[in-house]
Amino acid sequence: MRNIAIILFTWLLSVSSVAQTEQSNQKKWFVGGHIGASSAVADNITDHPTFKFLGKSLGLSCDVYGGTYLSPQMGCRIGFGYTNVKNRGDREYVNAPVFTNFFGGDGFYHFDAFNVYADALFDFTNMVSLSEHPLHIVGLAGLGVFSTGDKELYPLPDTNEEKIYNTLKILAKDVNGGTFLALRLGLVLNYKLTNHWSANLEGNISVMNDRFDGIDYDEPVDFLLNASMGVSYYF
Repeated sequence: MRNIAIILFTWLLSVSSVAQTEQSNQKKWFVGGHIGASSAVADNITDHPTFKFLGKSLGLSCDVYGGTYLSPQMGCRIGFGYTNVKNRGDREYVNAPVFTNFFGGDGFYHFDAFNVYADALFDFTNMVSLSEHPLHIVGLAGLGVFSTGDKELYPLPDTNEEKIYNTLKILAKDVNGGTFLALRLGLVLNYKLTNHWSANLEGNISVMNDRFDGIDYDEPVDFLLNASMGVSYYF
């Protein structure tokens, strides 16, 4: 029994020593940025062939952020981002000749969305082992606020503003922008390049009110999917 106690005590001391060493060597503060693509899963978009219009449903996204690690396992960050969101009108409208004669883009409309967010970070790699690893798998959960701009179409050269507005009222109902609270979940693959730099891939999803896309229909919420790549600097 005494030998077991000595072994356990020695093991605890070694784990504590490793943890303290890792935490002291860890660069706690960081800044970074991402660029990628987003896709809305909202009203009407699932009413069309997914792969046929996949490229046209993607919008450019980018963000910058800064944060800190409170321990090797947990951290937090705040950020600011932009994405160009696209959604497609109802098939009964966008496939009609009267629509396609005036508007391009295969029935898609788009709008700008700016967001601020705060995330809690969970380093799953350090939860399993405090040994040095170049690749870290990090989960995130947080809240964000989206501010969206007015909805816009892809008009042909001879389409006037009145026709644009009237068609938008049919497609999106609410053509004006708004402010929406979002729940955020995601996963980050963070690869350490040097003591200060890391490259990362991130996928996240934002869940918000059904009116985010301008259409308030049967779905309780709208989703915004985002995939991006970027770099982080630790100091």
